Amino acid sequence: MFTFITPVVIRIGGSTWLFILRVLQGMGEGPTVPGMMIMMSRWTPPHQRAIQSALIFGGALLGNVFGAFISGVIMSGGRDWAYVFYFFGVFGVIWFILWTFLCYSEPNDHPFITKEELEYLSKTVTRAEITSKKDPVPWKAIFRSPAAWALICAGIGHDWGFYTMVTDLPKYMHDVLKFDIATTGSLSSLPFIAKWVAGFIFGFSCDYGIKKKWYSVRNGRILYTTIGSTFPAILLVCASYAGCNRNAATTYFILAMGCMGGYNSGMKVNTLDVAPNYAGSVTAIINTVTTFAGIISPHLIGLLTPDSTLIQWRTAFWVTFVVMVGSNIGYAILADGKQQWWDDVRQFGYPPSWKHGPIIKDDVPHKSLTVVLISDNEETIKVEADKNETPVTK
Repeated sequence: MFTFITPVVIRIGGSTWLFILRVLQGMGEGPTVPGMMIMMSRWTPPHQRAIQSALIFGGALLGNVFGAFISGVIMSGGRDWAYVFYFFGVFGVIWFILWTFLCYSEPNDHPFITKEELEYLSKTVTRAEITSKKDPVPWKAIFRSPAAWALICAGIGHDWGFYTMVTDLPKYMHDVLKFDIATTGSLSSLPFIAKWVAGFIFGFSCDYGIKKKWYSVRNGRILYTTIGSTFPAILLVCASYAGCNRNAATTYFILAMGCMGGYNSGMKVNTLDVAPNYAGSVTAIINTVTTFAGIISPHLIGLLTPDSTLIQWRTAFWVTFVVMVGSNIGYAILADGKQQWWDDVRQFGYPPSWKHGPIIKDDVPHKSLTVVLISDNEETIKVEADKNETPVTK
């Protein structure tokens, strides 16, 4: 709806109203990825998460390519630019109608699911056996969790590198490589296609490796996050040293974005490993923090490249290298591949080191309870009760 009214808002209120509208539009888009993660946590078996992630997150990449292409077609022949916003506004409403009728929160609610599919998902998808609507999100446990901080580290590297490519690559191609604006637009779509294709390749290979037990879930996520961060960082630097060799620089950029497809099989899907029950909330935290990287990186690169010289761009790409590689090191140290205790306290209980009170309603953390029973013959029997059982007095 905001997209559809954009031309009207600009004509009435100019740039100020447009700025306000874009902020509101961004707020509207904010719940999208957390919402998708919640859906994936309920519909995606653990051994298919990487390929499903490539499929779902690949939609955004196709949207970038499709959007640029359709916009050019709509504006060809001197048509008003406003028609672009009208088209995508209507397109979004149509998508929403289809989503409303075709999407269901739980497999149990879906009217067209087969009995075999439902049984398969019930056995393979990790969900808490006991939940309560009174349970709050365990914020204090999440913020103290190394696994959550690992995801934040990797997310910063991803957004820094991705937004650098998205916002600054066309400028680099035009100012340094001297491509004309039409060629720049065409070439800018190739990295997105590369990332989309590579995402499927990495997704299949990651799931296959985990299924064959070539590596653990944790090591698999670290491996593909490393591919998605370190390789693109190296290739960006290589592009800056390619000078004005257009073919070499363009190849480096395409390969760099393609390698970033590894993130989908790494840190992006790792949220479902560590917190399937709170995947939406954890993703919201990650996106909130890492989006600042996407805001800072284009601004900083603009400051580093005031004259758009090759030397200035080389410095900017080295900064990107440090951020992406450094974030990957932090992720590799802190990452985990197992469901965290705070994601299902009733099943896992509280760790001995937890000193911060209960994180769910009607539950108090305690160590193993020793119950002493005195029988008729005065024998003393000690029963070591599970720390999550409700004590029963007889």
